[in-house]
Amino acid sequence: MKAEAYQETSLKWLRSLILAFVFLNPLIFGLSDVLLIVLAVAGLVLTIKDRNCRSLVFSKPTLTVAFCFVWVFAIKLISTTWAVNPQQALDNAFNNLHFILWPFLLPVLLRSKLHPFAAERWLAYSFFLLLIFYAMVLWLMPMSEQADRFGGGWGSYGMLANVLVFFLLWILASLTRPKTDQVDSNKLLMWVSFFAGLLVLMSTKGRAEQLIFLVVGLGIILWRARMLLTLKQSVFAFILFFFGLSVIYQMNGDRLAEILPEVSSYMQGGDSRISSINTSMGGRMEIYRVAIEAIADKPFIGWGAGLRPADVPQYATDPLNPLHYKNFHNLYLQIILEIGFLGACVGLFFIGWAAYQIFQSSDNAVDSEIVLLLVILVSVFALKSLLNATFGYPLPNGIFVFFSSWFWLYLGYLRSDSQA
Repeated sequence: MKAEAYQETSLKWLRSLILAFVFLNPLIFGLSDVLLIVLAVAGLVLTIKDRNCRSLVFSKPTLTVAFCFVWVFAIKLISTTWAVNPQQALDNAFNNLHFILWPFLLPVLLRSKLHPFAAERWLAYSFFLLLIFYAMVLWLMPMSEQADRFGGGWGSYGMLANVLVFFLLWILASLTRPKTDQVDSNKLLMWVSFFAGLLVLMSTKGRAEQLIFLVVGLGIILWRARMLLTLKQSVFAFILFFFGLSVIYQMNGDRLAEILPEVSSYMQGGDSRISSINTSMGGRMEIYRVAIEAIADKPFIGWGAGLRPADVPQYATDPLNPLHYKNFHNLYLQIILEIGFLGACVGLFFIGWAAYQIFQSSDNAVDSEIVLLLVILVSVFALKSLLNATFGYPLPNGIFVFFSSWFWLYLGYLRSDSQA
């Protein structure tokens, strides 16, 4: 009886920690890292003690995907040996430690028997708290940076917006999902939370994230319309989409109107280029040009992890005053800059192999819904990576590692017909 009571208590704690990660990670600075480590340590203990968990972690498919995640940390660590700034490169490598935790999250998620759909209600609650948080900021600190561009508990509007887009698209997928035994029946809660989350996303003023939400959201609607939605529901969904597009344009019209003049000014060269470098788009054009020239000089193995524009001032328009960004604002350029085309091709092979392992075909409707959530997760990060380095930051790293492991578990190891 004591053993059963202990197991029941342990199960409750595991489930609480998982739902706490879902619920609180955008609200409390550093909590996602702490919870991720706690869950991974618990998973390591389960791997040692439990034969089922051990067979999961050391199965060929798991090890294959895990190797692809570990590669991210390993190649950055290796590249410190030829980096321009070894200490900076080492710091950058250890900012990606999250990826080596991936396989040890699986035993915890397996033991908890929590389906990913169980997270949806808690995402809804998180949206409500974020909206209350933002309302309090506007009321008590109307002149603060948080009021101008809301960053939630992390104080970073970019990281918050990145995570919010994924969560909102997940809720959109949930709201348009066909009925199954796993679906939360409280549609009203989900709809209200969805619009609460949209308000928070707007408060971050993240233009890229808002556009990603619309693009991927339209993809979800088109997919559902083809297979599931009635004509009336499809028309309503498209009206919502174009309404959202108009709202984004109204909120960002002035900033969007600046794009073309800033790019044009940069392209003119000379003094015009120098004056445009400190603008939003001018600065991006500058670091992209610097990146391309730096890649051309070291195309095979790159410059090492954590390279910044200021580390290669010889390519800058003004070498004495290079731009002091932390990265090159494009993950794909950043990868080639750090590990060259050779490392990038190896990484691309691993990604393809992992995708082959993850996206296994299934005739099961619930499995296809998990595939959709995984596609949403990957799409959000892939699109955001066109305009930022994306990974290397605690919150997005933690979100990607945690949810990819959860989704993979229910695709590669568990099937709905065998769920307890």
